[in-house]
Amino acid sequence: MLALVGTHYHFRRVVPVALRPLFGKTEFWISLKTGNKSEARLSAVALHARTSALFRTARTMTDSAQNKPITRDDLLALYEDIIKKQEEGQRPPNGMPQNSSRLSATQPA
Repeated sequence: MLALVGTHYHFRRVVPVALRPLFGKTEFWISLKTGNKSEARLSAVALHARTSALFRTARTMTDSAQNKPITRDDLLALYEDIIKKQEEGQRPPNGMPQNSSRLSATQPA
């Protein structure tokens, strides 16, 4: 969940196997832009909550009972919107906590 890379901490979250085809990724790596472990932990907790909400949304919106088809691009755009709003200092949708970070991810093998 939290990794020190050089002098800054990063958040790592594995994408659930069932959702990997939608995201086209096996995990998210997000720089927390801090070398302070306490700050990094707080940011990581917030990002864990946000990625959990994103995964719940992906599962719900891909459920045939919901009749809301969603594409991989839609999911990535939603995640990028959360990141953009964080960087602008705005509150992300659904009352999710704020944190400043960027998205980077590892492609599936």
